[in-house]
Amino acid sequence: MAVCGACPGTVMVQVGAGLRYSGVVLAGGLVGTILYILAEPVLSYRMDPLGRPSTRKQFLTTWFDMPPWKIAFPMALCLVALVALVEVFLPYTIDYPYPEFYYDQSNASLSNRTAFAKVIVRPIPFLSDHTWPPYACGIAVGLLQLIIVFALQDTLGSSTGWVTLVAGVIHAVLPNTAKKSTYTMKSKDGLINVWQIIYYIGAIAAAALAALSSNLLINPNPPIESFSAVRSFFGGIMILFGSRLAGGCTSGHGISGLSLLNTMSLVAVPFMFAGGIFTAFAIDGFHYGQNYFRVPN
Repeated sequence: MAVCGACPGTVMVQVGAGLRYSGVVLAGGLVGTILYILAEPVLSYRMDPLGRPSTRKQFLTTWFDMPPWKIAFPMALCLVALVALVEVFLPYTIDYPYPEFYYDQSNASLSNRTAFAKVIVRPIPFLSDHTWPPYACGIAVGLLQLIIVFALQDTLGSSTGWVTLVAGVIHAVLPNTAKKSTYTMKSKDGLINVWQIIYYIGAIAAAALAALSSNLLINPNPPIESFSAVRSFFGGIMILFGSRLAGGCTSGHGISGLSLLNTMSLVAVPFMFAGGIFTAFAIDGFHYGQNYFRVPN
């Protein structure tokens, strides 16, 4: 994530927002997915040659023999307190140092092109802001989880859909390889897989709408500079190969896995962030991210 600035789910958001080289990250992600499918038969045996029961089915509730709410409720309270504490000392509004850049309507060439944002979006609170309140967005994601669980008997995750995107091609071009990949066989077709493609389309469309409403999509000189194309491509490979190797991404483990008290997710999520922090400092030291904000003219 630190290499390309995205996770499997936010790649689609970046594509919709028109972020430079987001398409390159997307291409790298597809390559990473294909590489994992090709390597899965070998990796599965090497990582678990005895075929032991997967830890994905182990939960804290079974470990402690307690009802889910007795563990989930205190954990939720701790997370809410942590978010509130961070927001007090590090408000989300400091993420972008030049918010006024988005609201400058003095450029005559942009005045007509922003009519949609003014008429449709501006009357709705915060939708025209370049950053939305993270707690509101988090609640929205949580509600989306409820819809997916009750309507599809599935959980929210973003990396599985990438396998669905390439599964048909792998089945057509390399049928024998596809049959050796259990994950590819499960992701080939069916509503349980197709819904993620719809989810991707919705993410791209919504991101485009949000970017348009804040002038980011139509701004000829946005204040955020992307990583290089090479870095974006290899970062895309890493996030998808790694997420499939780990059995989930930041959405699957961080949102669904933690909410289900999955022990595998409780291990994976801290190491995701530890690896991202280490990589960020290894690449740019204490200046990570600061070199990618462009001062407005």
